[in-house]
Amino acid sequence: MYSVKRWGWSIGAVLVLSIGLSACSSNEGGSVNEGTTEQTAVKEAEAAAEKPETKEYVDYLGRKVEIPTNPQRIVYYDNKTFGDMLVLGADAVGQDGRLLSDSIYEDQVKDIEDLGAPLNLEKLVDLQPDLIITGLHAQGDELDQIAKVAPTVGVDVDAPLEERLPVLGLLLNKEKEAQQWLADYEAQSEQAWNEFKKSVNIGPDDTATVFLNVNRSLYVMTTGLAGDLYSPHGFKIPDEVKKVTIDENLPWAQISLENLPAFAGDHVFLIAAGAGQDSAENDELMQSALWTDLPAVKNGHVYVVEQKWNKRDAYTMRELLNELPAIMK
Repeated sequence: MYSVKRWGWSIGAVLVLSIGLSACSSNEGGSVNEGTTEQTAVKEAEAAAEKPETKEYVDYLGRKVEIPTNPQRIVYYDNKTFGDMLVLGADAVGQDGRLLSDSIYEDQVKDIEDLGAPLNLEKLVDLQPDLIITGLHAQGDELDQIAKVAPTVGVDVDAPLEERLPVLGLLLNKEKEAQQWLADYEAQSEQAWNEFKKSVNIGPDDTATVFLNVNRSLYVMTTGLAGDLYSPHGFKIPDEVKKVTIDENLPWAQISLENLPAFAGDHVFLIAAGAGQDSAENDELMQSALWTDLPAVKNGHVYVVEQKWNKRDAYTMRELLNELPAIMK
């Protein structure tokens, strides 16, 4: 996947060269041109020694990119998974702020330069990044423009957390931190779900469905909020949901309102998509006969969840483990 390359000479090599050249320059008969050439060689060697170590990486888009082994000025341009950076303790100089107002970590990123959408190329240049990480929305001409500013890597933000975080750890020189975080999260998830199931009487085979109702369209989700609910220790996925999402390798799928009962599990989570028209659509849905006749509704197993929890990043998923008992009560 990648190989490490060291650019330039080591400092020791530069010193040896410098001493050797100084001795040569003191020899009688040395010409002025020879001295000038030797001085130039030393300066070039010193400059080369200051260049950062790099490695070749093949990104999700199949592009070979020469990236710094230990990047210091990182732009993370994706509005869905920035929390992955936070759990690894990585600093960023620039971010995609389109959805940060809906995130639970808004206060932690407010001082990071918001590059806008579409990305403000002038702001990006001013930041002088040494690595740019972007989601799949940056492709074609936009990706070509960004890549001229600094080494740019495309990442699969829809990949499961256990696949996504190690990739980010590799890019940020934080591979051990990524593996340790995943191990800690797995242990925390198992403990949290075991305690939670006992406290709210969730059966071992109980299913759950996450619905998103927005712009007169109804979706079933297996990412974001659903990513935590469908953990190995959490709820089961209803068969109909699995057929249109997991089996089709899709993170969500649109369904017709008439088919809602076939997709509803023992527990139903409805994402509060927003205010205004979206909120009115949710109210209309929950007042319909199709909704009120659902077994989950009759059993009191329906939960309306704020949009800020419908994120797939590591930070939000970890915090949701603590918040879920309150949401379901």
